[in-house]
Amino acid sequence: MGQFGPGSLIQAGNQHRIWQCIHFALRNHTPFLSSELLP
Repeated sequence: MGQFGPGSLIQAGNQHRIWQCIHFALRNHTPFLSSELLP
């Protein structure tokens, strides 16, 4: 039952935040790649 506990929600939130940072950095540094590969 630990898979869907508060810890997993926090972990998913952290992963989402990290992906947002990566997406932001990629979009700033490689606008062509981000427009081609990222939604």
